[in-house]
Amino acid sequence: MMKLKYNTIDQLKKGSYQWKVRARVIRLWRGVSMSGELFKGFNILLLDEKNVRIQAFIPGSVSEEIEQKIEVGKCYTFSNFTIKEYKAEDKYRCVRMDKQLIFSKHTDVRELDEHELIIEKNGFDFFDLNDLGSLAHQNVYLTDAMGVIHTPQTLRKFLNVKGQEQVQKKFELTDGRTTVRVTLWDAFAENFEEALSKLTELPPIVILASVKVSEWKGKIDLCNVGATAFYLNYNHHSVTVMRKMLSKPIFSQHNFTGETREINKLYTVVDIKNLGRDYIQTEVICQVQVTKVEETQKWYHFVCTSCYKQIENVDGKYQCVNCDRNVPNPDKKFEVRITGLDTTDNIPILLCDREVRTIIGKTVNEVEKEEQVKGIFPGILKSIINRKYTIKLIVMEENMDNPTQVYVATNIFSGFDWDTDTTMEVCSISNSTQSKSQESGSTYHLDKLSQMNFETPKNNKSKHK
Repeated sequence: MMKLKYNTIDQLKKGSYQWKVRARVIRLWRGVSMSGELFKGFNILLLDEKNVRIQAFIPGSVSEEIEQKIEVGKCYTFSNFTIKEYKAEDKYRCVRMDKQLIFSKHTDVRELDEHELIIEKNGFDFFDLNDLGSLAHQNVYLTDAMGVIHTPQTLRKFLNVKGQEQVQKKFELTDGRTTVRVTLWDAFAENFEEALSKLTELPPIVILASVKVSEWKGKIDLCNVGATAFYLNYNHHSVTVMRKMLSKPIFSQHNFTGETREINKLYTVVDIKNLGRDYIQTEVICQVQVTKVEETQKWYHFVCTSCYKQIENVDGKYQCVNCDRNVPNPDKKFEVRITGLDTTDNIPILLCDREVRTIIGKTVNEVEKEEQVKGIFPGILKSIINRKYTIKLIVMEENMDNPTQVYVATNIFSGFDWDTDTTMEVCSISNSTQSKSQESGSTYHLDKLSQMNFETPKNNKSKHK
């Protein structure tokens, strides 16, 4: 009997039942009735090896049986389930996808060994705090936000207009440039307060996953719903970068006032090279044609599967200094250097893993498997030469000292047909469903920025003022 192949989440379509996916359960939650009672059925959020997420619903009729088989954080093979398309009235979706999975008594759930595949420990779809206003007047999608907790208020208990006791926790969330309000409610607020009180590393940095965005008296407010989760001082590359930024003048000089730059402004290459030091750690957008892909033997690097930091091969073993352990099956992440050209100048750009996967639709392992010839630079990476892209770059201090240093891409969009009035999202790999399910928005940061070897020789150009 022929074995059923594994599917990735982006391949799932309505009309078939015999799907088989491998994914990590990264969240579990239940809905609440109007009377405050939890529903028997529950939801889970799945993340696969392509970093694509999807929501799955487990009806009450099979909830007890399936809940006994799964644990948040572990990986499983899921097979024999149906695909249901969302209706227009379906709200509070955790992911920007037009479908969800529905489990039944026929659904098979089997735990996987962590070493059988490499799936990230978690997945988020961060939006810049300054971009949240675009989500404030809709209730279809929830969003993920991250920042430093500022001016937290004490936990407040009160009676609402119906005479029911409620609990409320308020604070501000800031990324150093923009500040938004956060209001947490009831048991979620109490759990958050308890976890917050146990922290030793301050100030606390929080990831709020699947929060509802609203606007009250002209100000953005985030609040929790059933699917919301919080992660305090979480082991994630974005948190690491923000923690480093706390000590830099670029963060403290804003004093949490919410000062922002013009979002989605297009810059020429010359404009970018002439930016002042106040643009350090700022993301800017340019449109370039790829004129060169640097063909090197090192077009990817190895990453620890626990802390996601870059690791090296030492005496035949991959060792993570940060975790102080050997990593038997490290992840492989793209690291491809290109030269982009617009009408004003050329610019060296580093495309990291998400950006490369976005434009070629494949992981490092898939490219290696298809190319097969080791030591030869992959043809699929060279195929992007002469193509046009809209790219978001992060301006680093190294770029101030030497504008010929490589600029790191944090987002990419295929072509120049891009509306500056809308938020920049990643380009589609194969269809609209996949582009919706991938991480979008502009708060994409690299945990290895401080480790990077830019390798571009310095020149004698004058420094920026």
